[in-house]
Amino acid sequence: MSGDWIKMRVDLQDDPAVVSISVQLGLEESHVVGLLHRAWGWADKHTTDGVARGISVEWLDKYVGHPGFSAAMMDVEWLNFADRGRMEREAPGLQFLKFEKHNGESAKKRARNTARVQLSRSAKSATRARLEKSRKEKTTTNNTPRISATFADEL
Repeated sequence: MSGDWIKMRVDLQDDPAVVSISVQLGLEESHVVGLLHRAWGWADKHTTDGVARGISVEWLDKYVGHPGFSAAMMDVEWLNFADRGRMEREAPGLQFLKFEKHNGESAKKRARNTARVQLSRSAKSATRARLEKSRKEKTTTNNTPRISATFADEL
């Protein structure tokens, strides 16, 4: 519901949780990262709070294309069974843990703000560098001795 991108760390494949899932499922870490991207992308698109009512571990395993993936996510505390909702009629499902930290509109807003601040700092730094260069050029140009026309005629 929050857009068409999700936030992922560049060093995710080195995370001990990813390594643990990799060992448990007999997959390469990069493959696990791909499966996580698929699962977290689905959760971001179809939930607002990381709680997927009515979704089972079997369905999630089928969706990502690997049996046992949900259980492995649970083992590293990235997924859990959702409690029944306030209304007894709500179906239990799955909860993507720490969802609000990396997903949803507020996380994306924080990520955009961080990128904006970094860009602004970079632009300010570049502007400062241009000003410094301009000042040096002026200083160098103004200190250069000039030969007067009369002196030049005498040479």
